[in-house]
Amino acid sequence: MGDDPLPTTPPSNEGIQVPPAVRKLATEHAVDLSQVKGTGKNGRVLKEDVLNFVNSARSRQATNVGMPSRVPSGKVLATPVVRHLAKERGIDLSDVHGSGEDGRVLKEDILAHMRQPSATAAGGV
Repeated sequence: MGDDPLPTTPPSNEGIQVPPAVRKLATEHAVDLSQVKGTGKNGRVLKEDVLNFVNSARSRQATNVGMPSRVPSGKVLATPVVRHLAKERGIDLSDVHGSGEDGRVLKEDILAHMRQPSATAAGGV
């Protein structure tokens, strides 16, 4: 319970060694560095790796446009951690576009949803 209501760096980025500029870029794009394959020396994550990851995620989102982030039963796919984050922030998961496999809602999707002006001003619509 600190002063900052929303951590800007995903906790899983803590132990990963990356240059400060790359860490900042990952934070700006809400990228979990543990999911980025590093192409630098000894697998180090480079700026290009983060940018490629972000572009790949955007490409997946563009491919999934119009596809519901739900399984046929109407249930939204998300991990318990993502469900908890959404609940803490008062976000209905059915309002969030899932960019993960099979439309799964990821932490990055929740953070991106929170940054959208329409999500906070008009209740997600």
